[in-house]
Amino acid sequence: MAIESELQVVIDSFLRGDHRQFEALRRQVAKYVARHFTGSDAERDDLTAEILQALLVGLRHERFRGESIRELAGYIYGIARLKIIRAVRNRARWPNGGPEDISLLHALGESDGQLADRDLANKILAAIDPKCRRLLEWKYVHGWSDQEIADHVRKSKNAVSTAICRCVKKAQELDVVREILYQMPQTRHSNRREGTS
Repeated sequence: MAIESELQVVIDSFLRGDHRQFEALRRQVAKYVARHFTGSDAERDDLTAEILQALLVGLRHERFRGESIRELAGYIYGIARLKIIRAVRNRARWPNGGPEDISLLHALGESDGQLADRDLANKILAAIDPKCRRLLEWKYVHGWSDQEIADHVRKSKNAVSTAICRCVKKAQELDVVREILYQMPQTRHSNRREGTS
């Protein structure tokens, strides 16, 4: 079944950067953010922009498979909901502002914030091989689910999940990660063993 012409006009206009179409979508997203996120005006504006950027990426990569305006609205709200949930979690974890790539750093095994550095996340992505970089970016930077990645690369979800696990293990072996995760001061380890932290 072909995509409705009205839907295609909306998508094409947005991708072309049509100001009126962009503003219409921005207003809808901003209202949704205002209803569900209690941050400052600046935080809400940033979150709205982040959602629109994710929408742009999704449409450019043809991740939206719907056939109606209603399905597009559902797709947009799905992106917004995910971004808002992440923003709320990060705000609770990092009240003074934290890295956008925190989920990647946590996936590498750090839980107490020692790896909480956006520059470090970028170094990790730059150091790993291109195939893993793409998978980790899709998963931990852009927030794609394993199923969404599987649909995009035309592989099974299980194959994608396995590949992501392998890439995380590869990232854990990078020197920049090993230095922080496995070469902490001896006193810290000895204190933990002696129970005198």
